[in-house]
Amino acid sequence: PIFCNETGEFQYVYIKQPPENNRNVAVLVGFAYQSLPNGHLTIPSKLDAYTQYTITLGTGNGYVASTLNGEFLYYREVTKYTKTPVKNDEGTITSYNIENEEPYVYLSGGQQSLSSTTDSASGVETYYTYRYIPCMNTTRDIWEIDNARYYKNVDASLVNQ
Repeated sequence: PIFCNETGEFQYVYIKQPPENNRNVAVLVGFAYQSLPNGHLTIPSKLDAYTQYTITLGTGNGYVASTLNGEFLYYREVTKYTKTPVKNDEGTITSYNIENEEPYVYLSGGQQSLSSTTDSASGVETYYTYRYIPCMNTTRDIWEIDNARYYKNVDASLVNQ
């Protein structure tokens, strides 16, 4: 695959070298520019790997972080819900109030149980839903956080574009 950096400015291919070479190589195959400052091009020593997720977002948008095999990376967004029974004067449940917290990025490690629980005394149920979201270059500030866990080859029915 052809990769680009986060801004789409540099396009390159990744060439895996034999293990005895102890390094791999990125070959620059394209550069998108308006003008070169002082007629010089500075190539960064490190480039992140992004590939275009969909062309419907345009050629300057829609880039997703990817593995060096070109597989898109996703993060898991989790939302916590609290379902509280509403009872009438006789104590019969007539409806439920469902509230959700702000979605958050699922982290690797730590104490993050996504199990449903129900308080036996109050009947309040706590449950979680999740979806996978592509690690887009335009939302890097959301998904690139310490201890975030990234996924590849996710179930398409759980992906939110």
